[in-house]
Amino acid sequence: MLLVAASTAFYSSAQLNNVSVGQDAPDFTVTDIHGQSHTLSDYAGKYVVIDFFTYWCSTCQTISPVVNSFYKKYGCNGYDIIVLAIEGDGTLAQTENYENLYGGDANFPTPAISGLNGGGSAVHDTYGVAAYPTIILVGPDGKIKNSDIWPISGVSTFENAITAAGGSAALVEHTCELANLENVSISAVNVYPNPSNGEFNIEFNASNNNALTIEVYNVIGAKVWSSSVSSNSGTNVTSISLGDVQKGAYLLKLTSGDSEVIKSIQLQ
Repeated sequence: MLLVAASTAFYSSAQLNNVSVGQDAPDFTVTDIHGQSHTLSDYAGKYVVIDFFTYWCSTCQTISPVVNSFYKKYGCNGYDIIVLAIEGDGTLAQTENYENLYGGDANFPTPAISGLNGGGSAVHDTYGVAAYPTIILVGPDGKIKNSDIWPISGVSTFENAITAAGGSAALVEHTCELANLENVSISAVNVYPNPSNGEFNIEFNASNNNALTIEVYNVIGAKVWSSSVSSNSGTNVTSISLGDVQKGAYLLKLTSGDSEVIKSIQLQ
C-alpha cells in the first residue's frame, strides 16, 4: 500500500506504528463535521470500521464512495456495524469540502471527523498511522482485528474482513433510517451567479423560520466572512455582498437549526 506525502509515494511496511492486530484499540472521542460526538468505547459489542484518511490523498478520494456504500448497506451506524472516517490534518472546511466532493451519498454521509477541528489528528497520532488510506477493523471486544483492509475492490472487501474476524452474523443489511432527516431545515440550495464578482444570491428552501447563518471560508480553512439572516418557511432568496474579500475559491457554510450545507463559490 502507498503512503502519499506531498507528491511523492513511499511504500510502508506497517500501516499502524503504535498498535497491531490483537491489541486493544486505544479509546478516543471525536466530533464529526455535523457536530455529532463519537466515542469508540461506546460502540463496544459492535464491529467498527475506521477509515484513516487525509483530505489531500487521491487514493482516499477514490475509495471514499465505497466506504460510504458499505456504511449505507448496513444501516448507517444504526445496527451492529459502525463506520467512521477520521481525517488526519485538515480543517473543518477542508474536510467538509472533501466529503462534498468524494464522500458519496450526501443524504447519508459517513460520519467524517476533521483532523484539526474534530480531534482526528490526535487519533492518527495515537494509532501511529503511517500511510493513507489506512482502514482498520475493531472487534466487539475492543481489539484490533485487521490493521490494513486493502486492497479495496468494493463493499465485499469490508464484508470479507468482518467475516474473517468472525463477524458474519453482523452482516445483516438494513435500510438507513430517515428519521435523522426530519430535522433538516434547509434544502435545495442554489448559489448564483457563480463565478461571482462578490455579489451573489443564495436561494434555499426552509422548513421553518430559523435564522440562517452564512460563513465563508478560504481554501486553508480560515473564516473570512459571516452573517445571519432570517428565513421563512418555503423558498427564500438572500443577497450577499462580500465587499473586500479577495478573488479566489471559497466555501460557503450554511447552517440553520440542525441542518448544514456546504457550497463552493468562485470570486473573480
